Amino acid sequence: MMGKAETVKYEDGFLGTSAEFKFTIEMRSDSVFLIVNVISPDVKIMEDAKMLIKFYDNSIIKLTGERKDVGLLTSVSGSVFGVNGQTYGGTTSTNSYFSQAEFPISKADIEKFKNGIKKIRINTSPDIYTKQWNKDKIGEKLFNQFSTLMSNSFEDNF
Repeated sequence: MMGKAETVKYEDGFLGTSAEFKFTIEMRSDSVFLIVNVISPDVKIMEDAKMLIKFYDNSIIKLTGERKDVGLLTSVSGSVFGVNGQTYGGTTSTNSYFSQAEFPISKADIEKFKNGIKKIRINTSPDIYTKQWNKDKIGEKLFNQFSTLMSNSFEDNF
């Protein structure tokens, strides 16, 4: 069985810049992975990818993974405007890093996601990234991804 569900994402003003974090559950054969993507001008996941997840029952799991990809994304935006009958244009480019890590995770640990994720910590450069929520923003969504992948098994209803 192999599958990938819809991405859960959020943006954060980490280190005073915009950082986009995307979380996806993937299944390969009988293995489950939590995939984390970060797009930011400054933030990159470290090579020795580590992640702590704290749930609303205050239990914590530690995931160790592997950084798979780091690249530089360049986006170019342009504008055209008119003043007193004259047309002007300009472009700007922005560079951001794209980094991705894969964290193997047990099905038992994924089950904990349905109780809600309270806090995460990822070892990123230049600083460790920590995010805490007052209410669950990603745990239940990731658990639902996992449930959908499990229900789309090749063996279902055979």
